[in-house]
Amino acid sequence: MEIVADNLSEPYAFSLERSLIFAYRSAGLKLANLTDGGEGPSGHVPSPETIAKRAAKNKGQKRSDEFRERMSLMTRGKKKSPEHILALSQSRKGKSLSQAHREKLSKALKGRVVTDDHKRKISEANTGRPQTGEYRENNVMACLSRLESMFEKTRKPVTCIETGETFISLAEAAKSLGIQRSSINHVCLGKRKRAGGLTFSYVV
Repeated sequence: MEIVADNLSEPYAFSLERSLIFAYRSAGLKLANLTDGGEGPSGHVPSPETIAKRAAKNKGQKRSDEFRERMSLMTRGKKKSPEHILALSQSRKGKSLSQAHREKLSKALKGRVVTDDHKRKISEANTGRPQTGEYRENNVMACLSRLESMFEKTRKPVTCIETGETFISLAEAAKSLGIQRSSINHVCLGKRKRAGGLTFSYVV
């Protein structure tokens, strides 16, 4: 064992340790050190087995409110590096949320009031941000999905009394029979007797 230096201040000792580890590794020497040196585990990459063990240990574990608050305080105000943001984006890409997860998110966000300050921050974060074709396509698909969901909740099936045909909506009946949708709706509501010589009613 060789003593390189002694009687050093702690910051200088950490700095020297990091420099020596870097120099020896650059020279091709295989060291026992798992980190870059200095205080803390900087540079240490856990093995896949270690990561799997930690994930299995933490899976399904419920965190206390106190623990959540501590974690929130630790990360509050910290900005993620571009590399971190990219890694998060790639890890989530292509993943679809389960119905149970969607319901939890919906329940958590229901009734939540977004402050003007929050809206301003979102606006500032997105101002001047280049939007890729994939980003725009995802937005369009999300909008179409929301519109379809709203349509599913509001549309009513319609039956033509004379022909016995049932249509999934006013729009479908109007398109199929060549009659104005508003006219069919007025017949269903009892505001007029016929539309296009036919009578209609909503399926209850």
